Amino acid sequence: MKKVSYIGNDETTIFYFSFPYYEKSNIVVTVNGAAASGVEVVGNPGGINADFPFIGGHIAFDNAPGDTDVITISRVLPLSRVVDYQQMVQIDPKTLNMDMNYIKQVLDDLNEELDEIQETTDTDKLNEVKQKIDAINERLDGLGNITNIRTDITNLKDASNLTDVGKHTIVSLGIPDYSNKTTINTNTYTATEPCFVSCDSWNKYIYINDTNRIGCGANTVNIQVFLDTGDKISGYDTPLFVYKLKGIE
Repeated sequence: MKKVSYIGNDETTIFYFSFPYYEKSNIVVTVNGAAASGVEVVGNPGGINADFPFIGGHIAFDNAPGDTDVITISRVLPLSRVVDYQQMVQIDPKTLNMDMNYIKQVLDDLNEELDEIQETTDTDKLNEVKQKIDAINERLDGLGNITNIRTDITNLKDASNLTDVGKHTIVSLGIPDYSNKTTINTNTYTATEPCFVSCDSWNKYIYINDTNRIGCGANTVNIQVFLDTGDKISGYDTPLFVYKLKGIE
């Protein structure tokens, strides 16, 4: 677990930390082991293309902790799914990178916790953490090497320097060219070439080729899907955005 501790002096109200995190709920602040009150978490944004939403930051107390108070800032990452990937929905490289980074950070925290437990010889807690790590490793086995996956994704972001064979590979993977967009205002569209489409519709469901239903039954639905030549999408009631794919001249 990533954490840093300070000693209060009855004057200082701002304390800094450098570890990355994803949302404010990941940062836990305690004073003398008890949950702190009257404290705000202020993060340093990672930027548009950063691997993490926040890279460190600081906490600010309404009132300075007392002299000799122990202030601890910890990062707690829940062991849960961050992204639920759906069939026929375009996988965004940035989202996948963030998902892989999240899993790696959880593993790093568990390994640090494991080292701390080994020092205290807490056998039950040690076995509990080992089981969590084994469970994550089993899920990662099917993904291969995370570093290689991130490198491959980065290399696929730009098809401008690829050969014709490389461009064809990019087309088959469905990498959209967001600078080449067409807006469709009719409620059906048939693809004249491989493309990527998206829309926000008030209808609960949208159909591909009249049979494949997409949606979750909510009042609104966001659709992002790859279409091959001849595929028809219908059922949406808002403008449909059609993007050409990189590699198609």
